[in-house]
Amino acid sequence: MTVEQALAAEHNAYPEPRELRLSFVGSGSEYFRIWIVNLFLSILTLGIYSAWAKVRREQYFHRNTLLDGSGFDYHGNPKAILKGRVIAVGMVAILYLIRKLGPGYYFPILFLCTPLILWLLVRSFIFRARNTSFRGLHFDFLGTCKGLCKACLCHILLLITLLFASAYSYGMMYVDVQHAMERQDIIEDVAFKAELAAADRTDPDFKKKMLQKAESGRKAMVWAMIDGAIPGFIRGCAGWASVLLLLPVLVRAFQRFRFGHLAFGASRFHIQCRLPSLYSICLLGLWPYIVAICCVALAPFYILFQVAMFGGGVPKLYFGLFVAVVVFFVVVTPSYFKALVSNLAWNNASLDRHRFVSDQTYWGITGITLSNWLLSLLTLGLYWPWAKVRMAAYRARHAAIRVAGNLDDFLAGVREEKNATGEELADIFGLDVAL
Repeated sequence: MTVEQALAAEHNAYPEPRELRLSFVGSGSEYFRIWIVNLFLSILTLGIYSAWAKVRREQYFHRNTLLDGSGFDYHGNPKAILKGRVIAVGMVAILYLIRKLGPGYYFPILFLCTPLILWLLVRSFIFRARNTSFRGLHFDFLGTCKGLCKACLCHILLLITLLFASAYSYGMMYVDVQHAMERQDIIEDVAFKAELAAADRTDPDFKKKMLQKAESGRKAMVWAMIDGAIPGFIRGCAGWASVLLLLPVLVRAFQRFRFGHLAFGASRFHIQCRLPSLYSICLLGLWPYIVAICCVALAPFYILFQVAMFGGGVPKLYFGLFVAVVVFFVVVTPSYFKALVSNLAWNNASLDRHRFVSDQTYWGITGITLSNWLLSLLTLGLYWPWAKVRMAAYRARHAAIRVAGNLDDFLAGVREEKNATGEELADIFGLDVAL
């Protein structure tokens, strides 16, 4: 065989990949009818019907998401979903009672419950994968709770510790500022009496000295309060910096576990997630949170200067702008960060010789998220079904699979391999705690 023949044979065996885009063909009006019935029956049954409502919702979105002209399908059992939610609600209720009745035991018990939460998460992954299919072939999830604990438990516990430590440090800053403001009332009273004493004296030098003394006392209190708040500020900033350094490591471990144990038929997914890329994503996706955290951290110092140096309270305009900025970040940032992580994960994932594409953008996610929230508020929540459909359609438009060869041949091959294993996909002990 000549070199040209060998290259031709290799090209025929592995042809150039073709890109198949996903599409979403559902409409807001169709989903509104499903949503309003689900909402009414869930309220009427005190939330019990919500498990059946989720099955109807998932089936609608799965069946209207098309790849190469075929839709996905969802086969979830409402009883398994209800069972998982009962367990989750029970755990939350127990933790709430512990927090109210024995606050000292809350955080230790929360740490001890982390493996149980991870177990529920793994069962949810298994349930969702095994109840999702494409052209009659089911997905599968082969991970275990032990594997997830080995991959993420230490990172999660450390992250929780750092978050609570940072929040506690900033909380103590505000407590110190509150105490300082109470002491400031005393200083103001002393300054006022000094000014009265100065006003009663005709000696201009004595009056000047008393006013200078009152002003010096005020400034000395300012620097004392700042000096007391600085340690808490440094501890809080160190804690948040540690969180930002640890978060990409946790995201990589979680994505490796999630994709590394996902399968379609008998074919396993694979993912290569580089840590530097995750650090850049965290900086791009979480910078609004970083700005908000800095504002929260610096707010006590602003309050100290405002109240102690000039008297009075914090301007209402400043407080209103601060709340508006925080609300904006809380609404937009989670969707954007999720889109960035999704882009990175899917663009580095593969199934056999097939690759995936995800190209969601900042302005696309931000525009849809803000307009969805605004229209939902203006319509008192009635726009929410259209909002869900818009987001599903956007994500489908920006996702694709680069098929190497013929998709039908690949599906026939993995179906034959899966049937040969004789493995039962249905899991009667599956749980789903996702909302």
